[in-house]
Amino acid sequence: MANHLNIGNGKVNTPKISFLVKLQPSFFLTLSIFFFISLAISKPLFAQKRVKFKEVSAKIQSESITQKEKIQLLLKIEKKDKLYPLAFAHLHKIYLQKSRQISVNTPQDDLLFLMDSSIYFTGKTISTVKKDFYEKNKGDIIGILRLPADFSYSEFVDQIEFELEQQSQSKTLITQLFSNYENAIHFWRKSNDQFQLIREEHPNKNELYFLSDSLYTQTIEALKSDFFDFKNSYSKYENTADSFPYNIEKIIVQYLSIEDYNTDSGETPENLLDTLSVKNYQKWWLDLELTRENQIQEFWKEMNSTNRLLANIIDTLTSDTLELAQNLDSLEIEDKLIKEIAPESISLTLFKYQYKKASLLNLFNKEKVYNSKSEERNNIIKYYYGLKTKVKELEKNFDLLLKSYSDSLKVKEVNPFLQKQYKDKEGFVAFLEKNSSEIEKQNQYCEGKIREQLLKIFLEKKFIPNYAIYKSFEIALFEQSMATILEKNHFLTLKVINLDNNIKYISGYQRGENKIPFVAKASGQKIVWLKLLNIKLNKAEYLYGYASHLTFDGRNLATIVNQESDGSRKKYLIKLNNEGELQPYLVFDKPENLDFIINHPQDSLTVLGYQLQKNKYNVEGFSGNMGVIWKFSLPYQVQFPQTLLHKGNFVFIANVTETQAAIPNSSIDTFDQFSNILVAIINPFGETKFQKVYKSTNSQFFTHTLELENKAILILGFNGSLDLNNFENKPLFTLEFDPEQELTIEGGGLGKR
Repeated sequence: MANHLNIGNGKVNTPKISFLVKLQPSFFLTLSIFFFISLAISKPLFAQKRVKFKEVSAKIQSESITQKEKIQLLLKIEKKDKLYPLAFAHLHKIYLQKSRQISVNTPQDDLLFLMDSSIYFTGKTISTVKKDFYEKNKGDIIGILRLPADFSYSEFVDQIEFELEQQSQSKTLITQLFSNYENAIHFWRKSNDQFQLIREEHPNKNELYFLSDSLYTQTIEALKSDFFDFKNSYSKYENTADSFPYNIEKIIVQYLSIEDYNTDSGETPENLLDTLSVKNYQKWWLDLELTRENQIQEFWKEMNSTNRLLANIIDTLTSDTLELAQNLDSLEIEDKLIKEIAPESISLTLFKYQYKKASLLNLFNKEKVYNSKSEERNNIIKYYYGLKTKVKELEKNFDLLLKSYSDSLKVKEVNPFLQKQYKDKEGFVAFLEKNSSEIEKQNQYCEGKIREQLLKIFLEKKFIPNYAIYKSFEIALFEQSMATILEKNHFLTLKVINLDNNIKYISGYQRGENKIPFVAKASGQKIVWLKLLNIKLNKAEYLYGYASHLTFDGRNLATIVNQESDGSRKKYLIKLNNEGELQPYLVFDKPENLDFIINHPQDSLTVLGYQLQKNKYNVEGFSGNMGVIWKFSLPYQVQFPQTLLHKGNFVFIANVTETQAAIPNSSIDTFDQFSNILVAIINPFGETKFQKVYKSTNSQFFTHTLELENKAILILGFNGSLDLNNFENKPLFTLEFDPEQELTIEGGGLGKR
């Protein structure tokens, strides 16, 4: 009989018997050698080492010493002692109790030695306790062996012989018990190995659903055989354990479910005293076979139905260019069973792609609604940018489809479906190539439409003649050059703000004896109101000059009037509400040409910016008559800056140029043409909460911004050298900037770049 069993990946002791008092094998060896040698040595020497029973009886009855110490004392009692048989009665009782604590958690050799010892002392009890000795010492014997008080000698002998018979029977069963348990462990390990082989050959469990019956049987048969052998061996072990003439400790099997096929099965944990944890492979393959038998046909039916539904929708949207009558989000696409049986298969990835494609085509078919409102430039850009975003999402789904197709296992699961829908592998490849080309065309189409609107916004603002009639004068609704020849009393437009619904705000001056600044609001070709800003400054002086800047915060307008009198450098900040009513103005000396001004709608704060010198740009905050209350500088050459308001903070956006060293691998020869995008967030106290230059190896510049529905700022422009006179053919540049997100990112504080 082997003394060890291999459990798991390592070699551990054969299950051993556990005792109430653990006795080391060395002790039994010493005991046997001492006991049998003592019988052969001369009596005088033996007698010298023994003691009388009465001298140790009190200690033997005591609970203060161990069983081992009791045995040692009992073995030292003199043979000639008249109570010598009582020592064997004690030894019989001790070994009888120990030998009945049988478990496979004790080495078999130790257990057999213990059984032999118990049988020996049981036999010695019968041979030494004669009838007369029993009658004289009945009280002690009954107390030691815990027999009934009225037990006769013949009943005593019957009881001891019965126990001897049980011990002999148990000794015979021990070998069978260990053999059956070893077999169970062996087949348990083989079952684990077979399951691991199945996982290695079929890492995607779903493929097992689609194997042919013969291949499935070939794959599963070894696992079934080994697992049934385990159960049979364990059943024999249980039967053997139940055959013992008394109850013994028995290893109990705990069956575990296989919840995740892809989790490493490994080995079950080491046995915990009396429990063996076993994965329930039988339940696993029964569930597998139940799915194969009852659900696979439904799977094919559902998959074909889903594909047919999506294909029909796509065909309709592609061929008829009609808006889908039914909202796609409300479609009941029956893919629950597909997700259950093959959640990672190419079929489900294909359906997700087709669903995204149908949604995108449906959005494309709303294009005519936006094209009919050509004056709503920002809304048209938002529409096509939304389409471009959806195209990118579709492209991600397409990439997942390609990845699934590259996984031969995922393709193999549904290969009959692909063959039926696309004829053969080449047919599906052609489908993929066609869709890849369509996605690229859709992306280019959206970019082209956005570029078209950006060009129109720029050209309409700067170059395309467009006029409104005010009294008997034509007022330009596009920005004119200061060098424009102007007749007396006519108006020159210097700044234009284009809003949706064909609303425009304009500023400039009217030519008279002096230049009279003005601000006006137009709707289409109609002037809604016009306000001349010839404000009386004192008793003898009026404000003359030109309104060179204009901003609108959604409620109020602000313009800068550059005074033209006696070489004055003064600038006047004039504010008006949406109805053209004047608000208090602010005067300040500022020799530089300002790039922008913006008012805080809930504060008297005004922010302006100007290029102080090359590679130094100043942004300043003014408040009422307090003048400059804060200022910070940027180490850049700034061009065409814009400043927007977001939840009380100023978002500063600009095209910036940097030193040659900061432009590695640039393809631009002329330094001044190379541009990157700077974005900064400044709070009303002048603190920079976010600052970053979006650097690129290629020049890029923005020309327009707008706010999206999610409150992010869409920055739009072009890739290439910064040249506003020649950008019609430059590639589109887009950057979606979310101020709220940047303000909440940890570490995105002062000076982040």
